[in-house]
Amino acid sequence: MYDYKNVLNLVEAMEMFRLLGATRVAIYRTNCDSDVQKVLDYYVAQGFIEVIPWTIKKHVKVSSGWRKDISGGELHYYGQIPALNDCVYRYMYQSQYVALHDMDELILPFGVKTWTEMLPKLEKTYGDSLGFEFENNQFPFTSKDNGKYDVRQWESVRGTNILKYIQRVPNNPKAFNNYKVIVNPRLVLMATVHGLLDTVNLGQHTVRVDRDVARMYHSKNFTYPLNTNLITDYRLWDYADELIPAVTKVLQDCGFITG
Repeated sequence: MYDYKNVLNLVEAMEMFRLLGATRVAIYRTNCDSDVQKVLDYYVAQGFIEVIPWTIKKHVKVSSGWRKDISGGELHYYGQIPALNDCVYRYMYQSQYVALHDMDELILPFGVKTWTEMLPKLEKTYGDSLGFEFENNQFPFTSKDNGKYDVRQWESVRGTNILKYIQRVPNNPKAFNNYKVIVNPRLVLMATVHGLLDTVNLGQHTVRVDRDVARMYHSKNFTYPLNTNLITDYRLWDYADELIPAVTKVLQDCGFITG
């Protein structure tokens, strides 16, 4: 978390993680505004978030972007890779599984609604000695929004309601598509942004989960070619009836909206 101000996106992410079955979220915080800090304090008091102050830029010159040719520095993207490895080792003997991804990314299963239902099925299919890869699918905030779940109460809160953006950019099935992982941390020796560099296994480290079983939904503000035929994907709406009241309650409890 660096230069972070999007209160609504933070709350939506935390409540989605909760619905998916996460019992704790670790946030590596470089800096954020006072409203975001209020939300973090709320979840910390509940025991759901653990905030790890990530002050690495005080010691080395960090890159503020993922591309070295655009954003130089001595360390990649605010120390993202060291943070991922810290997370794996910090929770290695506290968590059965760790999901290594960002707040704007959601790994959604099909056929079941939670990770706790999905993971035993993946173990049965792929075994329990590999990390699980989930294909990235991008949902641009620059696409036409859908008003079905346009929650008027949230309009004054900084951020973007992800329920309004259900069109995704098609992936090329013949090209490599990025992914993030959920992994038993006790298998991991070294993690990186997309996957694992080394594990206790001498051979294969991870396996790509079939996209019809589960895939990652990455909602963010970016542009795409005008001639792109976006695909409408309603899966996120399956969580809307539980997500909306949960988010509304947090926003009320934190004083951002009234009842």
